[in-house]
Amino acid sequence: MTRRMRVAVIGVGHLGSRHAERLRASPGFDLVAVYDQNAERAAKEAARLETHAASSLDAAIEAAEAVVVATSTSAHFPAADAALKAGRHVLVEKPITGRVSEADALVERARSAKRILQVGQVDRFNPALRGLLGRVPKPLFVESHRLASLVPRNLDLDVVQDLMVHDLDLTIAFVGEEPEHVDAVGVPVLTGRVDIANARLHFPGGTVANLTASRVSRERVRKFRMFLPGVYVSADCAAGTGTVARLKPGTEGRLHEALASGTAPSMDEFLDVRMEQVAGPDALSMEHEQFRLAILGEPHTGVSGEDAQKTLRAMVAVETAMA
Repeated sequence: MTRRMRVAVIGVGHLGSRHAERLRASPGFDLVAVYDQNAERAAKEAARLETHAASSLDAAIEAAEAVVVATSTSAHFPAADAALKAGRHVLVEKPITGRVSEADALVERARSAKRILQVGQVDRFNPALRGLLGRVPKPLFVESHRLASLVPRNLDLDVVQDLMVHDLDLTIAFVGEEPEHVDAVGVPVLTGRVDIANARLHFPGGTVANLTASRVSRERVRKFRMFLPGVYVSADCAAGTGTVARLKPGTEGRLHEALASGTAPSMDEFLDVRMEQVAGPDALSMEHEQFRLAILGEPHTGVSGEDAQKTLRAMVAVETAMA
């Protein structure tokens, strides 16, 4: 039988509430406590999920063997650090922290304590992409558009920390390198922080990525595209579906002949197109399961603290370029 692991959720706002709900339903976890600086919100969430509202951060940590930190980014470091100091395993929401020095300290704390530190980059587990990481060659060009309308949360963050961080993580994961040069521009539109941003990242191996994020759009878009030799990948992370188009083996010569003849070729003749959508649990539940497997010492695909350090360094490079 699966051993149920005692877990507490720190911060039960919009995202923390979703974490708590999935963990409450998980066969691998026992949601023993929730904690929030807003005691009324914590009590309401605890009643909804039939669990305990801890009176303090320390009390929530004490009750559990694993902790999910879903507070505001500015509170990630103290909450995660306290949990690691207490010998707990930690899954902290993205970005790992707002400062590289804090992320470095958390990774070192987890390493010295021999505890798991993972980071909530949930799009790694999106059905449109989860079957491709490690199975496709390094892309030559990456393009992403992550657009959302303005909502009254995360306004203490700029759009790079709020939204673009997902695509920075995905790009670095698929390319397998950190960018060596970044150009970026960002504009505050409706808030006091950058609401729309575009970044162009150059990687040592020659890959270029063009990433756009906006939280002042009238439509919701989550598109991530990769261009590889003979392959095109298009993922709609909002719908959880993707398309992979590959040049059919043995057709490259005929395609060049058709192009040289001046006749527009029928691409259906040369391309093998298939839909990419991996069946299984939703992305957040998948993320939780990978966290549990890591704690048990089993093979997993969770996003490590070291992975998050790379993403954070890229995020800071984008914000520096914008400034």
